[in-house]
Amino acid sequence: MRAAGYRKPLPITDPEALIDIDLPDPTPNPRDLLVRIKAVSVNHRETRFNAGSIARQGTDAKFRVVDERIVGRKPAS
Repeated sequence: MRAAGYRKPLPITDPEALIDIDLPDPTPNPRDLLVRIKAVSVNHRETRFNAGSIARQGTDAKFRVVDERIVGRKPAS
C-alpha cells in the first residue's frame, strides 16, 4: 500500500520531509475495522492529534485499521 510518511524529522520545505513509501496492508485485530481512506486533510490541530492509538499507522495511507468503538456512521450527505 502506498503511504506518505517520513524517516526523520525535517523542515517541511525540505524535499525529503514527506516521502511516498510502500507498506504492507494493515491487518485488523479483533474489534478493528479496516477503513479505506479516500481523502485526507491536515489542519493545525491535527499536526499533534490522532484519533485512536498513536502506535498505529496514520491516515495518509490507502488503508487504516481503527478500533470499532471510536467510529461512527458516515453522514448521508
